[in-house]
Amino acid sequence: MPPSCATWTRRSTAASSAASSESPRSVYSLCRNAPTTPSPSRSRPVGLRVEVDRSIAITTSAARISIGPGPSRQRSGAGAAAAVAAGGGAASGKLAHPARASHKSGGTAPPVRRIATPRSSTGVPQRAFRVYRRRQALGPGRVSSRPDEPMTFALLLACFFLSGFSALLYETAWTREFAFVFGTSELAVVAVLAAYMGGLALGAALAARLAPRVRRPVLAYGVLELGIALWALALPSAIRAVSALYLGWLGGLDALPETLGIATHVFHLVGAFAVLVPCTALMGATLPLLANHAVTRDDQIGSRVGLLYAANTTGAIAGTIAAAFALLPALGLRQTVHVGAAVNALVFATAAALARRAPPGTAAPAPRASGVPWILPAIAVSGAVSFGYEVLWFRLFGQLLGGSTAAFSTMLASFLAGIALGSAAASRFAKTPTAASLGFGLAQIGTGISAWLAFRAANRLPAWASALGVSVNALAPGALLAVAMLLPLTICVGSTFPFAVRLLARDASDASAASARVYAWNTLGSIAGAIGAGYFALPWLGFAGALVLAALVNLALALVAGVFGRPRRRALAGAAAAASLLLIFAPAPRPDQLLRTSPLGGSYTGSFTHFAVGRSSTVALLDDGTGWRLTNNGLPESFIRPAGYPLEPAAAHWLSMLPVLLRPDTAQMLIIGLGAGMTLAAVPSSVASIDVIELEPEVVAANRAVSDRAGGDPLADPRLSLRLGDARGALVLAGRQWDAIVSQPSHPWTSGASHLYTREFFALVHSRLRPGGVFVQWIGAAFVDANRLRALLAAQAGEFAHVQVYRPEGGAIVMVGSDAPLDVTATAAQAIARTPRDFAAARIHRTEDVLAELALDDDGVRAFAAGARANSDDRNLFATSDRPSQKSPRAWLEPAVAQHDPLIAYATTADLAQLTRRLYADERPGRAQRLARQLDPARRQVVLGWLAQSQQLPERARAHFADALAADPGADSAAIGLALVDPKADLAQLPERARAVIEAKRAGDISAARARDAALAQWQPGELLFPDAAELRVRWRLDVGGPGELDAAMEIVESLLECTSAPRILLYRAEIAARQGKSRVAWFSLHALSEGGQRAAPGVAQRGLVLARQLGAPPSPVILAKLEATARRLAAAPPPRAEAAAD
Repeated sequence: MPPSCATWTRRSTAASSAASSESPRSVYSLCRNAPTTPSPSRSRPVGLRVEVDRSIAITTSAARISIGPGPSRQRSGAGAAAAVAAGGGAASGKLAHPARASHKSGGTAPPVRRIATPRSSTGVPQRAFRVYRRRQALGPGRVSSRPDEPMTFALLLACFFLSGFSALLYETAWTREFAFVFGTSELAVVAVLAAYMGGLALGAALAARLAPRVRRPVLAYGVLELGIALWALALPSAIRAVSALYLGWLGGLDALPETLGIATHVFHLVGAFAVLVPCTALMGATLPLLANHAVTRDDQIGSRVGLLYAANTTGAIAGTIAAAFALLPALGLRQTVHVGAAVNALVFATAAALARRAPPGTAAPAPRASGVPWILPAIAVSGAVSFGYEVLWFRLFGQLLGGSTAAFSTMLASFLAGIALGSAAASRFAKTPTAASLGFGLAQIGTGISAWLAFRAANRLPAWASALGVSVNALAPGALLAVAMLLPLTICVGSTFPFAVRLLARDASDASAASARVYAWNTLGSIAGAIGAGYFALPWLGFAGALVLAALVNLALALVAGVFGRPRRRALAGAAAAASLLLIFAPAPRPDQLLRTSPLGGSYTGSFTHFAVGRSSTVALLDDGTGWRLTNNGLPESFIRPAGYPLEPAAAHWLSMLPVLLRPDTAQMLIIGLGAGMTLAAVPSSVASIDVIELEPEVVAANRAVSDRAGGDPLADPRLSLRLGDARGALVLAGRQWDAIVSQPSHPWTSGASHLYTREFFALVHSRLRPGGVFVQWIGAAFVDANRLRALLAAQAGEFAHVQVYRPEGGAIVMVGSDAPLDVTATAAQAIARTPRDFAAARIHRTEDVLAELALDDDGVRAFAAGARANSDDRNLFATSDRPSQKSPRAWLEPAVAQHDPLIAYATTADLAQLTRRLYADERPGRAQRLARQLDPARRQVVLGWLAQSQQLPERARAHFADALAADPGADSAAIGLALVDPKADLAQLPERARAVIEAKRAGDISAARARDAALAQWQPGELLFPDAAELRVRWRLDVGGPGELDAAMEIVESLLECTSAPRILLYRAEIAARQGKSRVAWFSLHALSEGGQRAAPGVAQRGLVLARQLGAPPSPVILAKLEATARRLAAAPPPRAEAAAD
């Protein structure tokens, strides 16, 4: 176009639009040197007012063209004007097109051939007449004065990318900040989520009304980003204020709160809204403002809004990955927020610079979007379904990747990646309302069908990973497989937003209002979807039912688009109806193979006895014939053994026994986490009341599902008061105190447990303990390394004056803290004497049984943790770092704590023979050797002698005992040991009952043991020769074989198992049960033998295998297969080494 020509884009007034059914936009070309081209599309005279160069307004009518000051500058006097006669008969303010028909008066307006150049007297430069094409109308009565440069839009995309980046940093940080106050119960999490997303919706709704009136949208966007940064920096103070109000209003409860009441729910919502909405509302208003600036033509509505949405989502992807893998581990929670604030400040500076290049336009009242009326409720329903998919797939893929922050961020980034791609792709097609209507319907069909196909394929995911030679549990391969499976679904989900905006927007002037309304409705729908999926759909319908319901809703939306869209699309409606029938009559089955997969690797066997999708986790109970494996989100929680299974001491028993061993007068105990009820079942009877708090109700339901078939029902304990909820949130509100608090949260890297391993939580626990009370903290030894353990002990030592570490059997690390000294040698004997049967379940009979498990005393803890940063809410190693590999803790734990071993401090008072036997039973001969090296010669030989005797090395044991007696003739334990291994040793100096044991063993005759049975029976569990005496009593009864003798033998074996789980004792139990006709008990005993088969002699395993083949069909084929494997392995293994170099 020559510079003397201009293109005017005319927006009709409301009156002319109502009077005409034709297009509201016509184009008039004006040229000073060329005739205009008349448009035959209209016959009504209309008016036009156009701002030129911000200072000149040109008003046209059929009678005149006037030039004067524009509205953007205040009139300072009479503006210059020029009137040119061009015809008559039209009403003032109307422009008759040059070639249009007659006026109402009947006259005919002569065509306007050109506009004369104003004379110099007007004072108006010639460039004032140039209204370029790119300055097009954005609202009633104004033409944009900003240049639409590609570089400017690219910078806006970069800014919006950074906005999404910082928003995800904030979301990650604030969710955890609120969890410290409200807890991680499903209601608390939903309250925070609703407040966050509700603020986004509110901001978008306000922007729908206000954004079109903003003269400088880019600058306004920058100001909002600055406001977000300032509020983000102030938000921790706001949370502290809310926490103070929370405690003041609802704190100090006499009883531990259960499922929280309506007042607490209301406060969670109100408090979260008050803190988050001021900031998130600013976030929600940013997209409409940028749309107001970026969209200048109708064909840009879907494309540019879609690109903005895609850029913001891509930034969110970068934010969630950066937070999980870089910022949180390196900087901590609060410094990560500071990074987000700095990014917002950078966006503000960039937006302010861009705004200076774009002079302000003229503000105008916001028009009401007049697009298709059904799209807003449709996009709300679509948002609800999409968020429901997100909840569903996160829960499913959590079975593979675990519940860590890194796993959650990886899954979220995978989901958002498809949404970003879908939005960017749809922006290329959402040019017109017709195309957008078709695209929206196709996207809904694609979402429903791809979700259904992905769910059907989910069961094959472990097999595909195996075929590719990768571990489906590893974060990177698992995430890539998840992305590949969900990419079609997420692309379809992401494409709906630009289609919906284009359908709602009437033209370019409506872009900001339409994008705001669509965003607001979609966000409100997402809130409903999060609540509906987590609270109702998944718990009531399960994975398969919830997915089919969601897919059917997608297809219903496609049907709406086909029926109510313009033009109607019968093919689209028919395709949606046909796909609905497919989903109804070919439902997807539950992906059991995926649900058997453990994030730790491998998969579980057995049938599902109980399976439920709870509000906070997925709980399963699998029966493999030897018991029930309890899993939570695929992670192993515990194992419930059936009635008839031999005693199987576990670390869980120690958790509730240690407080009583250290404080015998403990009367009230709180246990955090139910698990399989093993800790609850082991609470000594001297404790008067027990409170248990469990987060997931389905864990309780799983325990009750097998209570009639298990060895006992701990939930039937009359002392028990069971509460449901988050432990940290409940303790915040509790006003009472306990004598002991036991914390056993599963898997410290998971989001629901990691906040229970910080210094702030330990401080909270300390405040809920009575003076001198004891806090016991469990952690799996395979889930920590040296750095994490040091950080954890530094945190506990920072809150408790006295800390100890125990390592009971089962691969656990148990930390004990108190404000009073901890000395098990002064208190354990008293506690055991009160209720000896209670402690026998953990094979605790003497003080030495407890000392053998003591890994670090108070001095050792502080030396070991010296220089370590305490694990805290702000810098939580468990929440932000990778899960340690599943290797044996002996590879690092024993060398790390060996130099601080406390046993030498107790060696002068402990029974070294009993201590050594216990260490060997715990498979820690290396520790016994280290202890021996620190003792005087006589006591050293006692330890080495009993170690050799336990290892069945009689010659070596004889030499050590002889040396011990030579150094100290009064060493009674050395004399007994020598008599056991040396047939020629003199027995005259031994006590009578000791002589009875040794004489019976030397005789090798069952009758000799039978004759001495009364003397043998004097040995009690926990005494030095009880295992030898009890075994003799069992053997002669087995030889006799009468019903009474077999019953007595079984009773003795059960008491023996309270001292040792030696494979030969388990074989006795199996043989007795087989002869009593209790084949199930026999099979269970053989299974326990195979579980501990590495300590069995080859002959014991072979005898067990012979017995198994005589018993008939086992309860599970796993038992026989494992027993056969154990027998083969022991037969091929070399003899055990005499000594272990290390534990």
